[in-house]
Amino acid sequence: MSVRRFMLALLSFLAIMVASPGLAGSANTSEAYCGANGTRVPAAWDVTDGTGTDDTMQLDRADGIDAFRWLAHGVFQHRARDQLDNGYVISLEKLPSNVRLSGPQHHRPILRSHAELPRDVPVRVAAKRDRWLTRMFDDPKLQVVTHITRYAHGRACGLMNPYHTSDNPMQLCEPGGSVPDKTTFKAGIDGLFHTFLPDLTARLRGGDYTHIVFAAMGWNNDQRVSICRYRRIMDQTARAMPEGSFRPLVIGMTWSSSWWPASSSPFVQRLGHVGSVLNKATDSDEAGVLHGNVILNRLIPHANRAGLPVVVLGHSFGTRLAGRALFSRDLLRLGPEGPPADLAVFLQPAHSVFRYGRDAGGARGNEGHPFDGFRDMPETRVVVTTSPDDAANPLAVWSPYMGSEQGWHVAGRRVFHDLINREPATDVPTTAEMASWPAGKATLVRAGFVGGHSDILDPEMGRFLARLITVYASR
Repeated sequence: MSVRRFMLALLSFLAIMVASPGLAGSANTSEAYCGANGTRVPAAWDVTDGTGTDDTMQLDRADGIDAFRWLAHGVFQHRARDQLDNGYVISLEKLPSNVRLSGPQHHRPILRSHAELPRDVPVRVAAKRDRWLTRMFDDPKLQVVTHITRYAHGRACGLMNPYHTSDNPMQLCEPGGSVPDKTTFKAGIDGLFHTFLPDLTARLRGGDYTHIVFAAMGWNNDQRVSICRYRRIMDQTARAMPEGSFRPLVIGMTWSSSWWPASSSPFVQRLGHVGSVLNKATDSDEAGVLHGNVILNRLIPHANRAGLPVVVLGHSFGTRLAGRALFSRDLLRLGPEGPPADLAVFLQPAHSVFRYGRDAGGARGNEGHPFDGFRDMPETRVVVTTSPDDAANPLAVWSPYMGSEQGWHVAGRRVFHDLINREPATDVPTTAEMASWPAGKATLVRAGFVGGHSDILDPEMGRFLARLITVYASR
């Protein structure tokens, strides 16, 4: 890490540490309904919008189990709000090399370098992108798919679970559940292709689904919080659509998005949250460019024989994961299968607006504008939100994060005019307004209806997503 980058991160760290406790993970309906990281969770089973509760309860069985492994041990499966209705959760853990049994170049049989791509990209741009790609995989701990959970009508079972025991509340799926004898990189990839893919194919063939949603949450969300948010967002979206018109099969990712999330010390939790910012920024990119890419661009299209609309959804650092997955499809050595997703919605992105730039002054950034692939994907509508009330993204003083006011202003530069369409919106735009947004550009909505960085679970967000899906992801 350069001295400049370290100093900027230190300044951001100090800014967040002296700010209000809920700032970087804020707030509003998200906190009231899903709570925050840790073993104490909201106690109420039903929370009416706007009337959240401060009562909490202690999760059973959570002590001594890694918070990004809770799902495999059935820690919170008795709580209805913390389950998907229908879908899967694919869970990544960070493992050291002696456990994952793979070296730092384990991605190369799956991913090409940017220099290998048959595209008209300047050599210096490809080299810059490859430096970032190398950085993603040089962590002593790399990410591995260790467990996959299947949900049907709100009930969970372990589709792949190496932690399964006879007294585990998370029962194996019947049929199809597997118990790998190792938590290795190869076992994870094999589980995706040989366990998850056949199961997904069979469900889509026989199920009554209207959409497939690939989703990723961001920094500082343990497994329970992530899944609760997925469920709440889907429920709010369904309520805003005609009855029966939105029956999604959700494929959600969980990843090791913070340090010490289950600590009983608020100070340690906060220290782990803030201290992990640069590491977790890279982890989210790594999770997207490799595992997310395989799932979104190989497995889902292969299973989706009926051609259901595919929606990509990300929040905060989850937009890095989801965006890398969506826009890195050409890096797959086997190539992508089928068309790309119909709609991508990135909520309050914690990444630079320059990711959508190009090789021109004022639009380059220092990452080689890795999301510029949206220009080659006319089938995919990309919609991004920013908010003047987002108090988390502006703390990233090293970059104009797209979910911040600074990002909004940078996106207004003349050099971005044919790349990004900016839409100020005090209220949720109508479907007619959305339909008028120009094609061929990413649309950045300055969302006055988003009251904070994590204000993504309320009815307004449900209406926003419902209208986007109606306009851009309907058959």
